Amino acid sequence: MHYWKALTLLRDRLAINTPTPLSLDTFTHELGCTKRNAQLVVKKLVDNGVIRWQPSVGRGNFPSATLLKDPRPMLENKARRWIEKGKVDLAVSLIAPQQREAFIAAYIARYQTGSHDEDILQIPFYRGTHDLDPIGITRRTEQHLANYLYAKLLRFDEQARCYRGDLAQIFQTTERGMAITLRKGLCFHNGEPLTAESVRQHFERLVTTSEHYRLLYQLIDGIEVHDRYRLEIISSQARHILPKLLCTGAMGIAFWTEGSEGRGANVIGSGPFELVEQTEWRTLMKVSRYYHGYRPWVDGIEVWNIGDKAKDFAPNSHLFHPLLELDNHEGEYEQKAQWEAGCEYVLLNANRSAWLSSLNRRKKLMAIIDALGVPASFADNVAKANGMLSTPSEPLQANLGLARQLAAQLDKPPKPLQLLTYELGQHIEYAHHLADLLSELGILCQVLVLPFPEFCRKPNLSQADIILSGEVFSDDVDMSWLGWLLASTSVQVCLTDAQMRWLQQELASIYPLSESKRVKAYQSLEKKLIKKGLYLPRFHVQQNLSVAKSVTITELLSNGWVDFSEVVMTH
Repeated sequence: MHYWKALTLLRDRLAINTPTPLSLDTFTHELGCTKRNAQLVVKKLVDNGVIRWQPSVGRGNFPSATLLKDPRPMLENKARRWIEKGKVDLAVSLIAPQQREAFIAAYIARYQTGSHDEDILQIPFYRGTHDLDPIGITRRTEQHLANYLYAKLLRFDEQARCYRGDLAQIFQTTERGMAITLRKGLCFHNGEPLTAESVRQHFERLVTTSEHYRLLYQLIDGIEVHDRYRLEIISSQARHILPKLLCTGAMGIAFWTEGSEGRGANVIGSGPFELVEQTEWRTLMKVSRYYHGYRPWVDGIEVWNIGDKAKDFAPNSHLFHPLLELDNHEGEYEQKAQWEAGCEYVLLNANRSAWLSSLNRRKKLMAIIDALGVPASFADNVAKANGMLSTPSEPLQANLGLARQLAAQLDKPPKPLQLLTYELGQHIEYAHHLADLLSELGILCQVLVLPFPEFCRKPNLSQADIILSGEVFSDDVDMSWLGWLLASTSVQVCLTDAQMRWLQQELASIYPLSESKRVKAYQSLEKKLIKKGLYLPRFHVQQNLSVAKSVTITELLSNGWVDFSEVVMTH
């Protein structure tokens, strides 16, 4: 509390960039603390770049404090957090008396999306959103939202086909990796300064606690902080792809604070939108006042779960996927469609049992699965996949006669195989299709369907013999391959220790290659995984998005969504 009282003192006594005499005794009196505690508070203010402190020189002279940034945004954000925790009196004490009424009114309005003077992009969705911590995201919709919540060190300019600084003002390659100088004045959404140390702390949390991305980001050896703005990213084996690692979702820089008083940890963003609310029924993001880049045109984004029927569909739907029905409103929407990069696939867990540890059995079982086709209900809407990036042109046809011949040659597993997938209608239908036909062939199979994030957790995946999943590739094919091979827990649990060492060696030989050669090498590696009976690409799917005619967008992104920063709405 002493620190926040000190900020109110600075707000009331100092003007920005104006040196002002301010004694340490003033701090002890106003904060109600000891001289030692006052010294610690002053040190923290200096370290956070709030003030510059010049000790007194000569008898009778006070120290001089220069306010470097306006403390009001930090105080207002802290006050909002305290209100959320029920600490109303403490929250109000941080606001100047003449501004308290307006602050409370603004706080209430912040959580109301029906305001006529705000343009909120409304997106009905078939489920609630999952955790939006960038180091734990595994689904494409959450990753797309996170792209707007968290800024990254670098960004890729699609038009110029080059990397540009985002949080970075300048960056250059070094013998050890990359040297970066951050922009001045960067802040998280709570007003906390975003410094080189903030980047290092985010990276440390990523490589020590992320179940999904730890292996991928161990390609970075570490981050050295030189001062408030300067840092160096060190990588001995992946310098050629270092800019790509710094552009991806898990390196969206977040400020993490431990939870207290029964509340979970807080993950605070740095991007163009800040997370205002996230419940099972609604996720609300609004434009951040602290963002260093261009402001999006829309004032906010609301993803609402259609399951609670909280809203009338037509007036509250600007973008939505075909999992939702248009009813009588077809004329009000434009349909966008494209084939999805990536594919739906099957994995066999070589670690699960002695039966599946046999290469011969895995290859025969994969051949049987390949011959079983897909359910007739969606066979006409998918295309056969020969790999993640194969051209979706051929229909996926079944050959049940071949499946019976192969099954007759295969000794049966000692107990039913466990087939695991997640809560997506097409996957569930396909999982039961496979399990029923395998069981008819004498290969008993049982289906387990788990929601996210339970599906992605290694203890659950390790208990499955067959895993049915899917991967969506982004425009950055390099990072899509690495994200699948090194950040997919389903792939990781299916490889034995020897197979994982083999994979690491294969990748180590790919990193130094040119980008065009890397793409070919990844596809060659994919074929080796197929030959090992570990992985089988099954089918490509189409992405469809309905866009209200009151919304102007760019083309669909590779993930099936649109660039929220470019959306414009008309009334």
